[in-house]
Amino acid sequence: MMLHLPNEIILFILIHLNDGKDLISFTSTCQQFYSLRADELFWRDLIHRKHKIKYCDPTQTWWNFSISGDAKSMCHHISPYNMQNLATKRTLLWHHQFVGNHDICLTPTCQFVTNCQDYYNHSVVLKLSRLHFMEIWCHACRRSIGFGSNTRSEKYMCRQIIRFMTQHSTLAFIQSKRLVEQSLFSIQNDHYQFIIEKTWFMSWIHFLTGKLIELLF
Repeated sequence: MMLHLPNEIILFILIHLNDGKDLISFTSTCQQFYSLRADELFWRDLIHRKHKIKYCDPTQTWWNFSISGDAKSMCHHISPYNMQNLATKRTLLWHHQFVGNHDICLTPTCQFVTNCQDYYNHSVVLKLSRLHFMEIWCHACRRSIGFGSNTRSEKYMCRQIIRFMTQHSTLAFIQSKRLVEQSLFSIQNDHYQFIIEKTWFMSWIHFLTGKLIELLF
């Protein structure tokens, strides 16, 4: 009887199963269910209904994404942005002389640079500060998104946003970027803070503490 159920009913059943082993076991019961592994729309719909996630690393299939279990710990407030819709945000970034900390709301229709009125629905922002020049933050999840995460798709989406926001080849971009850097530097009040490469810094810390030798041997 299960073989004749429409996909909508099968989706409803799978929503109540755990990701990973349960999905693999279910699709291994017969050839028809096994063929669902190749149905990208089916697994995309499942992830969206169960976890409200709308984005995925394009090098990863939605089936592999479904069994990975990553969706449980991912931010579902990020949209699969059409990057051109963020063009106005990039204009805000490079044509404002930021002093202090600011949040640029990443909702395409919102023009707030800081203190967005729709705090929860527009929860994803690009934070600018002295310590983190560009950091994607979700107020609803209360955490930094992407680079501190172990989830492949969340990292991909954040890399896309940061890459788009920093892409520009005109002289106006260079001049605007210089103004932003000067602003960030000038507000440090002689307590200088420098941006350095994290991997190099951690290697240096391990060397100073003797952990580098432990890692090597």
